[in-house]
Amino acid sequence: MRGFVELAILSVLAPVLSFGQTSSLTQGVELFRQGKYEDALKYFKASERSQLPNAVIENLLGITETKLGNIDDANMHYKSAIRIAPSMAAPYKDLGFNDLNAKQYKAAEYELKTALALAPSDPFVHYYLAMLYLATSREQQATEQLGPAMSLVENDPVTAIQMIKACIQMNLIDESTSLIGSLEKRSEISSAEEYQLATLMTAKHLYPEAVKRFQRIVEMQPQAWENQYNLAIALLNARQNTQAMQLLQHLVIVRPKDANVFSLLGTAREAAGLLPQALEAYRTAVQLDPRNQDRYLDYSRLLLDMNRYDEASKLIQEGEKLTPDAYGLQLRLGVVQMLEGNYTAAQGSFQRSIDWHPEIVIGHIALAQAYMKQGNDAQAAQVLKDSQRLFPNDFMVEYFSGLVSSRLGQNKEALAAMERAVQLAPNVVECHFELGKLLLRVNRIPEAQAQFESAIALDPEMARSYYELSRVYARLGEKTKAKQMAERSEKLMQTQRQAAIKSQMARLGGFHFKQ
Repeated sequence: MRGFVELAILSVLAPVLSFGQTSSLTQGVELFRQGKYEDALKYFKASERSQLPNAVIENLLGITETKLGNIDDANMHYKSAIRIAPSMAAPYKDLGFNDLNAKQYKAAEYELKTALALAPSDPFVHYYLAMLYLATSREQQATEQLGPAMSLVENDPVTAIQMIKACIQMNLIDESTSLIGSLEKRSEISSAEEYQLATLMTAKHLYPEAVKRFQRIVEMQPQAWENQYNLAIALLNARQNTQAMQLLQHLVIVRPKDANVFSLLGTAREAAGLLPQALEAYRTAVQLDPRNQDRYLDYSRLLLDMNRYDEASKLIQEGEKLTPDAYGLQLRLGVVQMLEGNYTAAQGSFQRSIDWHPEIVIGHIALAQAYMKQGNDAQAAQVLKDSQRLFPNDFMVEYFSGLVSSRLGQNKEALAAMERAVQLAPNVVECHFELGKLLLRVNRIPEAQAQFESAIALDPEMARSYYELSRVYARLGEKTKAKQMAERSEKLMQTQRQAAIKSQMARLGGFHFKQ
């Protein structure tokens, strides 16, 4: 950062030198430019003694003392310059610079903002302010300084990296890309910094940009298989499935005993629609890492998607014998049993998952759902009542409590639970929808209308919300609006039905002709 002071000094000298230079001042400037700061200081002091109080000379003394590390003396000269010429921007800027280095951010901000008001086009003021805002985690204000300070920022790799991160946080992709390109031309971004940028981009869902960073890392360290693995993940995030699959097919040759690589290959193949090949990769991951329940969960999930329930059940039961924590497998087995209509067996599986981890809410919810599917709403209500004590602020517990109370005809309890669900999860569409239905049932029409409108705002394609809203308008006597909502509901249902049929036809395959 201090290397830029030499550039700034030229603008400081201009006013003095244009009106006639003294020998001491000229010699001092030349020595300063040569980096002989002790000698330069002597000449600047001599020039100070030979003239009336001069703000420019005081500021030069401050800059020189700063270069020598004499910060207190430097700041004294800057303050003297300010007293002599309060409308001169340079001493405020340079004093702010020292305050910034000392992490006295409040004082630095005051000095730099004063300098900015006096010299709004000075790139150094914007540059120092940018560094200040970056140091105090004010990304938006930092990026606002980037335009006028760009040439300085891009020549300061440390600040540039921080600014790139701020731009990413603020979704200023063009600005971050420009800075990255400038640094990469000079090979001033390390692989570790590229990794930091890539992970930040991934967190912001900037997947194509993250791919470029991981590709750069692979170019910098082509022998490191971990970099290729990370690139494959980035490619999958960016939905570049074919490229990811090609990379992973190479990696499984390099890492034939690595279950993670085979698992990721399965994900890539699945994303590309190659389901049998995906199963093969998941199977290999299970064989390589038989004590890891995640391998069984990946494999069994795809089996369920392919309606191969028996295989999924056998796989999960094999995994239970080998994995030290079978919580997830018990949950998955319960799901399979629910799909097969074996609700009693599912209840047993879900209860065993609760026994493994009673502190995790999902097992309790699953057990209640199994009772609801079986038609045993009273038992489901008891499970959820117990869950409300264990998990007093969980929206899923409240949501399902509302559903089962509604099925039991307990409108008051159902409303209270569903209202808590909406409060806990205001962005979950189903909570608003079910609350709307309950309100409509008890004839609280305007409130029901508000809930259905909230559901539509969250999911404009939810046909059921339009249908229920048409019922609301019918109850209000607004026939035209009721008709419009009903037509909208029907249109959405037809569209979704056609999409489902199209998907089913795709699964069945193309034309068949027998001669």
